Amino acid sequence: MPTFHELDDNFVCPYRHGCPYLDGLPAQTVWQRYLDASFLENDYEYQLEQRCEQLTTAEHRIAELEKQNQELKAQLHALHQRQFKGRKAPLECAPENPPAQPRKRGAPKGHPPWQRPKPTRIDQIIRMAAPTRCPHCQRPKLEPLGEVHEHVQEDIVLEPRTVAICYQHDLAYCPDCDRQVWQAGPGELPGSYIGPAAKATAAYLRFELNVPHRKVSRFFADFFGLSFVPASSYGFERQAARRGAPLYADLHEKILALPVVHADETSWRNDGENYWVWYATMTWPTFSLIPTARVKRPSDC
Repeated sequence: MPTFHELDDNFVCPYRHGCPYLDGLPAQTVWQRYLDASFLENDYEYQLEQRCEQLTTAEHRIAELEKQNQELKAQLHALHQRQFKGRKAPLECAPENPPAQPRKRGAPKGHPPWQRPKPTRIDQIIRMAAPTRCPHCQRPKLEPLGEVHEHVQEDIVLEPRTVAICYQHDLAYCPDCDRQVWQAGPGELPGSYIGPAAKATAAYLRFELNVPHRKVSRFFADFFGLSFVPASSYGFERQAARRGAPLYADLHEKILALPVVHADETSWRNDGENYWVWYATMTWPTFSLIPTARVKRPSDC
């Protein structure tokens, strides 16, 4: 069989439209596809080289960023240790999938309630007359019912010993409220089984002396024989905040009405989060505020 170079210039292959050696495919079509494949192969090789160079550059960049990240973490840890020496990072790792909402504070659901035991002795009895004006709606000229409501409250005296006061209230009926009413006695906190002197002392220990709630509870049990759980000390703070809310709002309005106000701010940590405390004053009154949403300073960005 003659080779390609030995063929005549006018030679025409009888199998050009369907070669038996190419499974019946036209030779011209097969040759064109071969040329196209060669071109694509060269193009793919070039693209592969480009991708390899980009991948190598990206790997070097990632390594540099990881190194910088480790250095920044070390600097942040050192800065945090200098600012908050008493705080230590938790040993356990944070869960990969934290709950959507944090668990509500307090005892778990179904936990039996804790009832404060009633004092075994009464040191003082204060008899209160039935109110003539409703303490809720201020309706005057109430009619006494002749019944007595007892409210036993424990407080402390600095001897040290506790004093249990039983407030006996003459009841009255309020037609507008449709219920029995009574008025609080001197030094009485309605609905509270621990008196104001004990709560004020607990607040002093907590905020002025920075005594933890557990140690506040232990102090009262050891020094006065007045026992309550540490959660009660936290409840004293919430009660004081509620009762002081009107005074706080009044101070806010007075600050806004002043012609000149001196203001400052400082950092504040709450539940592990950084906040800013805003402070404003003009000799009197003074006012401080912790925004409910975390405020970012330019230095935080």
